Amino acid sequence: MEILTSKSSRELDKISIDKWGIPSILLMENAVFSLLRHFKNLDDILIICGPGNNGGDGLALARHLLNLNKKVRVFIAADTSGKTSDFNTNFKLLECLKVEITLLSEDKNLSDFRKSINECKVLVDCIFGTGLNRNIDGIYLKLINEINNSKAYKISIDIPSGLCSDTGVPLGEAIISDKTITFQSIKKGFINYEALEYIGELIVENIGIPNEIEKEVSESIWMLEEKDVKNLIPKRKRHYHKGKFGRVCVVAGSNRYSGAAYLSTQAAVKAGAGLVYLYTDKMLKPSLDSKLTEAMVGDYESEEFKEIIDKSDVIVFGPGLGNTVETLNKLKLILENFKGKLLIDADGINVLENNLSLLHKCKCKVVMTPHPGEMSRITGKSIRYINENRIELVKKFSKEYNVVLLLKGLYTVISDGNGVCVNPTGNSAMASGGMGDTLSGIIGALMGQGLDVFQATKLGAYLHGYIGEKLSKTMYIVNASNIVENLPLFLKEFVSKDE
Repeated sequence: MEILTSKSSRELDKISIDKWGIPSILLMENAVFSLLRHFKNLDDILIICGPGNNGGDGLALARHLLNLNKKVRVFIAADTSGKTSDFNTNFKLLECLKVEITLLSEDKNLSDFRKSINECKVLVDCIFGTGLNRNIDGIYLKLINEINNSKAYKISIDIPSGLCSDTGVPLGEAIISDKTITFQSIKKGFINYEALEYIGELIVENIGIPNEIEKEVSESIWMLEEKDVKNLIPKRKRHYHKGKFGRVCVVAGSNRYSGAAYLSTQAAVKAGAGLVYLYTDKMLKPSLDSKLTEAMVGDYESEEFKEIIDKSDVIVFGPGLGNTVETLNKLKLILENFKGKLLIDADGINVLENNLSLLHKCKCKVVMTPHPGEMSRITGKSIRYINENRIELVKKFSKEYNVVLLLKGLYTVISDGNGVCVNPTGNSAMASGGMGDTLSGIIGALMGQGLDVFQATKLGAYLHGYIGEKLSKTMYIVNASNIVENLPLFLKEFVSKDE
C-alpha cells in the first residue's frame, strides 16, 4: 500500500480530475460511500465541517446518514462564502432537505456547539484535510480544544484536524481521535510515533482512483502487506538438503551478554538456516555449546574464526559483543575479507561511530539494523530528529553507504536506497530485551536460504512482528524466546494461509 506525502496526495487528486476527467464531486461521493459502513451501528451523530473539501465530505456524509434515518446535527466553522464548488453543492443539497445547520464564528453559537458535543454520542471531524500547512488559531483552536474535552466517540475523516500530514506533528493543536478513516493511501506523517496519539485506529478506504494514477505520483514508499512478503518465503523442495539452506555464522556474545548470542543463533536455527555456527567469547563457549545443540559453537579468538569467514554464506555480527576496539577489529576483518551477505546489529553498529567510511571499502552486501539510539550514535542526529524524519534519513543513509538499512521501532522503516518499506506488524507486548537479537538471526537465516538482502530484511521484519502479534493474543508479554520457539509453527501457518 502506497504511503504519500501531502504534495503527492494533491497531485493524485489533480491528475484524477484534470487529466483523467474524474469529476471531483464523484470522488467526494465515493469517499462518503466508503465511510457509511463504519456508521452502521452508530447514531446521534454530530458532524463539524471546515471550509474546504474535507468539510464537503462532512456535508455529503450528513446527507447519506440522514437517508439512513440517523440522527445528525451539522456545524460549520465560519460562514459559507468562498467555499469550494463541491462544498457548496453539498451545502445546497442539505438546505433542500431542510437539515439544521449551525454556522459558528468567534462569538456566535459556540455555547450551542459546546452543549451539543457533550450530548452527542459520535463526533465526526471534517474541519481540515491533508492540505493544512499553518498553525491552528482563532475559532479553530477553540473548536479543537472543545472537541478534545468531549467524551463523545471521535472519528476523523482523512486526518485528525490540526495534524501535519507529512510530519505527524500537531500544528499547534490537533484532534485526538478514536478512529481515523483516510482515503486511498496512508499519509506519511501517520508513521511518526507522535501521530499515533491523535490517529487512534487507522482505516484506509479506497475511493476508486485507478492504480495507474497512483503509479504516476508514487514516491516508492510502501506499507508492507502480507501479499508483499508471503511469496518471499523460501521453498523447501523434497530433494533439498541442509546445504541448500545456507551456512550462517553468528558472531556474538561477551562476558556480560551471553543471552544475545544464544537468541540470535537459536533464531537462525529455528528460521530454517541449513547450518548455523556461533563464534563467541571463549569463556561462554562451554555453556552455549551445551544449550545450542543444533548449532556449532566456536571461539572468535581462534584461528578457525578466520577460516569460517570464507566458508560462510551469511555472517550476523554484533549482538552482545560489546562496544570495544576488539569488536571494531573483528568487523574490519570481516568487511575487508568477506564476500557474502553481512548483517550488522547492536555493538557492530556502535563501533561504526566515526568509522562509517569502512562501509565504502567492504566487499559484501550489508544489512544494518539499528534502533533510534544506535542510529543517533552513528549519524550524530538527535533521537527526536530521527523519529520525525525516519523515511528520509533511512533512504539517504542507505543510498550513501550502499547498505540495506532497517530502523527499528513501531512502523519499522527499511530501505535499499531506492524504495522504502514500512513494516506494520508488531506491538508493545514485544517490548522486551533480546527482540533485536532474535530479528537479526531470522534475517540472517532468510539470507542464507537464498533471499537477497532487501527481500530477507522485509520478510524477516514482517514475520518477527507477525509472530509477536499472534502470540500476544494469548500472552500479555511476549519475550524474545517465545518468538524463537514458535518460529517454525507460525512460519508454517503463514505459508499455509489461503492454500
